[in-house]
Amino acid sequence: MLAATTAHAEFYNGNDLLRMMRGSTSDQISAMGYVTGVADALHKVTVCVPNGVTAGQVNDVVKAFLEATPSVRHFSADSVSTAALQAV
Repeated sequence: MLAATTAHAEFYNGNDLLRMMRGSTSDQISAMGYVTGVADALHKVTVCVPNGVTAGQVNDVVKAFLEATPSVRHFSADSVSTAALQAV
């Protein structure tokens, strides 16, 4: 028997992502992988990351955005990452 539950499309929200970015080395690597995955998925679709930009720079932009904009941290991590990268 299967139970019906509410579906969730996101794995992390902005609070989770920022916590990972500030966490252990393993958490920081996971966060960078997540953010670069979002940037890669949206490259030339809704986000235009210039050539030569490093994964570290992309991560720094998203982290700075999350730290400066606590009012959006409850949104999904992919949406706040997208907003941060579009704001640059």
